[in-house]
Order: sequence, then structure tokens, then C-alpha cells
Amino acid sequence: MRAAWAYFASWPQLAKDFSQLSQTKLTMPVLSIGGEKSLGNELAAQMKLVADNVTVVVLPNTGHWILEERPKETTDALLRFLGAQSASASAPLQHVPQTPAGE
Repeated sequence: MRAAWAYFASWPQLAKDFSQLSQTKLTMPVLSIGGEKSLGNELAAQMKLVADNVTVVVLPNTGHWILEERPKETTDALLRFLGAQSASASAPLQHVPQTPAGE
């Protein structure tokens, strides 16, 4: 029970932290995906408050468990988003070799 109460007791500090962090909007692409019957539109509105480049997907007739309720639609949305980001990348990713510890 102590851990459960500590979680809720941390909310005032969490609100202060998020308020400060949200002063600078995210510039990277963000995907907001949610169910129509489980605040999908509200989640999208929240993401637009903290990010400039938001892609919104609200799955119709879907609740909280989007991947369980709509596996194909959820996966398709993820692949479209990730594919669009991959296609728009200006430079390929570069492999940076790691030096083993102790060297």
C-alpha cells in the first residue's frame, strides 16, 4: 500500500516537472495512436500541446487495448509512421563501433 500511495503523492511534483518540460516542444516526429472509445482524440490533443510534428491515428470502435482489439490497423499505422520517417530521413544512420570496456 505504501508504494501505491507514494505513486499518487508524487503527482504534484510530477505536474511541476511536466509543466517545466512542456515549455519546449518536441521537434521530432511523434505518433499519437489511440482508440476512439478510449480518449484517442484527447490523447492527440495532448500530444499537440507538447510536440510540433504530430501524426494522429484514432482507431474507430476501439477502446484502450488497441493492439489487441485492432492488431492489423495498429500495426499498419505504426509501419506507415515508421516508413514515412525512414523515407524522409536525409542521411543514413551510421554505425559507430563500440570500444570494449577496459580499452
